Amino acid sequence: MNKKQAFRSWLMAHLGEDTPFGDLARDAKQDSSWTGTGSTSLYWAMVDGGACFEAMQTLKEAKQQYRRSHDRDMGKAQNPRRKTSNVET
Repeated sequence: MNKKQAFRSWLMAHLGEDTPFGDLARDAKQDSSWTGTGSTSLYWAMVDGGACFEAMQTLKEAKQQYRRSHDRDMGKAQNPRRKTSNVET
């Protein structure tokens, strides 16, 4: 059984990349207020630090990619035929 990799570890794997995820990883590594291991704790550290919209958007995309890679690693296939409710709220 695979063990879930922490978001912090997943993000730090992007440190050497010249990409938005790489930029986020380098900024997060230098942020002493990010003491957790998850994306939620990074979110709040970024909010408290006054991060720009683009950085927050990159975090959102990184969280989505992390979840997709984790689901794939854990053998959870996404079901494209899964029906969703058509009920409006």
